[in-house]
Amino acid sequence: MHTEHHNNSMIASPPRATYRLQLNRNFTFNRARELIPYLASLGISHLYLSPIFKARKNSMHGYDVTDHAALNPEIGDAMQFEALANAAHDNGMGIILDIVPNHMAIMTADNVWWQDVLENGPAAQYAQYFDIDWTPARSSMHHRLLVPILGDAFGHALEQGEIKISFDQSNGNFTVHYHEHQFPLDPRTYPIIFAGLPMAHALNLPVDDTDRHDFEVLLNDFSQLPSRDETSPDVRTRRYRDKEVIKRRLSRICERNSAIGDYIKSAIESINGIVGNASSFDNLAKLLDAQAYRLALWRVADDEINYRRFFDVDQLAALRVEIPEVFDAVHKLILELIAAGHVDGLRIDHIDGLHDPQGYLEHLKKHISELQPHKTPYIVVEKILAVDEQLRKQWPTQGTTGYEFGALVNGWLTDGRVISKLTSLYKKYTGELDDYTQVVYQSKRLVMRTVLAGEITMLSSQLDRIAQSHRYTSDFTYQALRDALTQVIAAFPIYRTYIRDFNVGATDAQYISHVIDSVKQHSRASDNAIYDFIKAVLVLDKTLLSQPAQLIAGLDFVMKFQQITAPVMAKGAEDTAFYRYHRLVCANEVGSDPRELNVASSTLHREFLSRIQHWPHSLLATSTHDSKRSEDVRCRIAVLSEQLPLWRLFLNKWKRITRRQFTRMKEGQGVTRNDEYLLAQTLLGIFPAIIQDGNDIEKDELHRRLQEYMLKAVREAKQNSSWIHQNIEY
Repeated sequence: MHTEHHNNSMIASPPRATYRLQLNRNFTFNRARELIPYLASLGISHLYLSPIFKARKNSMHGYDVTDHAALNPEIGDAMQFEALANAAHDNGMGIILDIVPNHMAIMTADNVWWQDVLENGPAAQYAQYFDIDWTPARSSMHHRLLVPILGDAFGHALEQGEIKISFDQSNGNFTVHYHEHQFPLDPRTYPIIFAGLPMAHALNLPVDDTDRHDFEVLLNDFSQLPSRDETSPDVRTRRYRDKEVIKRRLSRICERNSAIGDYIKSAIESINGIVGNASSFDNLAKLLDAQAYRLALWRVADDEINYRRFFDVDQLAALRVEIPEVFDAVHKLILELIAAGHVDGLRIDHIDGLHDPQGYLEHLKKHISELQPHKTPYIVVEKILAVDEQLRKQWPTQGTTGYEFGALVNGWLTDGRVISKLTSLYKKYTGELDDYTQVVYQSKRLVMRTVLAGEITMLSSQLDRIAQSHRYTSDFTYQALRDALTQVIAAFPIYRTYIRDFNVGATDAQYISHVIDSVKQHSRASDNAIYDFIKAVLVLDKTLLSQPAQLIAGLDFVMKFQQITAPVMAKGAEDTAFYRYHRLVCANEVGSDPRELNVASSTLHREFLSRIQHWPHSLLATSTHDSKRSEDVRCRIAVLSEQLPLWRLFLNKWKRITRRQFTRMKEGQGVTRNDEYLLAQTLLGIFPAIIQDGNDIEKDELHRRLQEYMLKAVREAKQNSSWIHQNIEY
């Protein structure tokens, strides 16, 4: 079939069948290589590898990268990866690599970029690599990072002696330790360490000793370093040069004079305080307050986080790959592997988290094409498409990772003729009267009030500044803008729009108009003006944003808005609503919509024809590593739609069983009818595992996993229990 889509020709060996391998310390490059002959015999054309770059220690998945420029030593070295690639190619197979350009793991000492930011704040060489708001609403946090890592309130953790200072004589570095976590100190603040222990009383050297004099000069030199708030290139260069020189001097003076080393040990012992003596921690508190970061209770993150995260995961910070320097640093090793011929395609994780997905893909394609000028690079994106949403045809990609195919097949396997009866049965059994649209709307509002409140605060502040710049909108209050913005995001039907410059495309403008009109229909007439203002900003209306500075601020807001609607949808729908609405849970799947239970055969064929025309090399998947249920479990649950009388009979018996079991639970640990409905479907979905012959250990393991699953489900629902307030135990 003829196609005008530019991505579908000249692709070197597009995949016929892929096999995903999850690499980790237990399944290495060498182990993977052993499977190649077997996989080749199955007809697999491409190995589909999980991320292979250096990740957090003992990572089992690899998405928590700490160094994009190094392979993960736990799964193998460069020679072993090359051997894997060569073995695959010798067997006629290619390699597709899963890469993570959106974020990296940060609360770990081996992330050099993040450690640099902690030490040097806005003046850090890598400060621009991360998406950080250095001027949040709270003035005390200006030019500082929130580090929500503490298990207790800061004061309690401090006075319990959980936060300590140490000194590495080999390099002259002072470091903060909190359990297994390490944080560098700003060298300019090193003199504070010695404030509570005067040299006159503690340094066992004569006043006229040369080393003593040099040490005093050295401490003064630390205090005279350029401030981390000074970010001009010349001053930054001087800060980096001088701080490392002074650290080396400190290291050498300790080597040649043990008395100074002893004094440093005494000063550290003093500043680390004495448990039970609150005032002994005053200098440590002062030192920590002088850093480029604030150690805080982990719960604080939801409200005050000032760096963009991967969804609500504090330990994964977003990267700004839209900056060429950052892009080059993140992709250096990836491109080297492609240039060497070891990698034949890429799977781009979380494309919706990027500042400009199209620009990113164009940039990536350009770099790969320069390495392989006669091939069109094979690139697929992890993208969740809403119902009736189409992948943007201008994107230089061969398609998606296949979520929409799984959703299509799942809908086709469901008997749509009984949807109304299924709905009535679900509501009668559980008492849950809201439809899915209402559930997901309320779930999105919930995550914006809780786990993503910090992101909404930052976005609302941007919108407020735009409103204050125009006399017709300057009377809108911050809270009114925040409330309206929350309503708009909650009503957004897709993960995000893709505005990338001052010319807003028709598709994006249509989505925005639809959302604003929908919200206005359910709001007070007096609020219409504020919604019209938000719409004008989102479509970059030049009548409102008439000044160049206003237009630039508007585009910056829109780009941030697009990066927030996606995680709100993901956390609200996939990680909350899917665990609240249980009409037929085979449809509660990543890439699926619980409302879409009826896909006719004619629709299936029409979608296949469209795929052949536009995205013939997109991946097909019925299960992925992100699936909430495997395809076999989903298929068994889908059969319930074909056996409605039998399902109703089972539920009547199930109700009597669960009443006897769950009424014995302690007060406050009650399980709802909605939970029971989910558990019933889950048991039927895994029925073969339940009835298979086996020993007691296997049955105990099955029981344990079912308990873990139900605990996860009720906590994700965030109604009677949550990950923060764990009120239920099975």
